[in-house]
Amino acid sequence: MSKLENLVPPLELCKRIPEGSFEDSALVWGNPKGWYPCLFPDVVSRDCCDDPSKVIAPAPTLAEILQALPRRNADLLPVCVTPELTTTDPDGFTDAWACGYRKIDPFVDPRPEVAALRLWLEL
Repeated sequence: MSKLENLVPPLELCKRIPEGSFEDSALVWGNPKGWYPCLFPDVVSRDCCDDPSKVIAPAPTLAEILQALPRRNADLLPVCVTPELTTTDPDGFTDAWACGYRKIDPFVDPRPEVAALRLWLEL
């Protein structure tokens, strides 16, 4: 079974999310027990961190990030491309995910949720 950490971008990237964004994300990087200092934050449901001081950063899933990305126009939607379709050099394919808009150079990352959040942060 997969860990929740595999569904969201890493903590260091999530800490860059501006305050007030992804306030309704289902998951957060948090300290549900409220211990100080929190040396080992976990990805937990927002309900587990009932006190805002226990939340370190929102932890948006790929679906939440793609939904938050602005539409450029009707023809340019945010997309994530599977590793088999992502090219980074003329010699072949890489095992990285890419997210971007059609006809725009994609951001390349090893995980789709990381690529999508980087794209969201850039915009």
